[in-house]
Amino acid sequence: MRTITLSANPRLRAIITITRRDETIIRVSNSMLAITNGGDTWLPSPGLSLSDFTERNDGTVPSTSLSVSMERSGLFDPRDVDTGQFENALVEIDIINAAATSPDQRYFLFIGKIIGDIRYGIDRKATFDIVGKFSTPRDVFVRKYGIPCDANFGDPRRCKIPTFPDVEEGSRDLHDVETSETIAVGDRRRFLSGSPASYNNVYLECTAITTGITADTAPAYSTTVDATTVDGGVTWTTKNAWARSFVVASVVNSRNLFLTALPDPRASVNSWYGPGRIKMLTGYMKNRAAKIRAWDGTTFQVELIQPIAELLMVGDAGEIAPDCDKTPGMCLDKYNNKNNYRGFDHLTGSKIVTSTIVPGVTPFPGPTDDPGAPVVGGYAPFAVEFAAGSD
Repeated sequence: MRTITLSANPRLRAIITITRRDETIIRVSNSMLAITNGGDTWLPSPGLSLSDFTERNDGTVPSTSLSVSMERSGLFDPRDVDTGQFENALVEIDIINAAATSPDQRYFLFIGKIIGDIRYGIDRKATFDIVGKFSTPRDVFVRKYGIPCDANFGDPRRCKIPTFPDVEEGSRDLHDVETSETIAVGDRRRFLSGSPASYNNVYLECTAITTGITADTAPAYSTTVDATTVDGGVTWTTKNAWARSFVVASVVNSRNLFLTALPDPRASVNSWYGPGRIKMLTGYMKNRAAKIRAWDGTTFQVELIQPIAELLMVGDAGEIAPDCDKTPGMCLDKYNNKNNYRGFDHLTGSKIVTSTIVPGVTPFPGPTDDPGAPVVGGYAPFAVEFAAGSD
């Protein structure tokens, strides 16, 4: 139980802190005046309203919703909503006594993430659905047994191929190494350096520990593959990364862009990034990821599935990495990772085929993506079910 002590005649207000995908922080409140606390200021937001909080003791995810008025070039710009800047944004809601001369009576109420589609109409009022960050929903899990691998590519516990951070929710795998951080053998981290800052096409893997705690001051991590760096009670070994740095050279249209250089010597083959994905590190689309439809290893042209290229600028930096089509052939031949393959490629019985699109592999129907155009060739993985009486 929490006990909240308030001064006489309190005026309770909600202060809301939103951390967007691009790490922009928005601070708003339902007060008519700005509220300052701890050096930060929460601005009044006309039209802001919070729904009731739903929290039950039955495994249901705690949730609420937030409605705001959008305004061009304002805190809630329709363009930012349309381009996904609020997708999975972190939301913290606190209660504060705005009647105090210096509002220092602040109490934590709720923390969660924006989920689902963000709705708004011609009145320019947007509604964000928010679920509790630390809650576990009561879901029914049914595993589908089929030939394609059912692990997320890059999952540090199942797939184990190091690609990008946050493949597994809550994992610290491939995050930036921190000072005074507790580390175990096998943990993987990254470090930024240089100008413009990049991850130098490498990552760190802990290969030995004494105390298992990194130093109070970060050492100069080696960018040489197989070299070691002692970091307090942790020894890191530098490893060659799958994710490689790139810089945007030019933008053709909403789906096509050119890079300034070949990101990886292995990428001279067009199929290297087919399938593949990019993640932006700078610019308006910072932290936004997109899947690659096609790659040209001679001209360094990238064709994306998600139409975000026109929101990029020349000089924006990001990372590019190959993806996986979940087949046993790619798992073995490209990644030498068959021991972690989680498909069932020797299933027998009646096969039920479901056509799917594999980024970078399945041909799309024509240059205009006309869904009525015929698809010639391509690759269609399938789920397998046993027929009655089959082995």
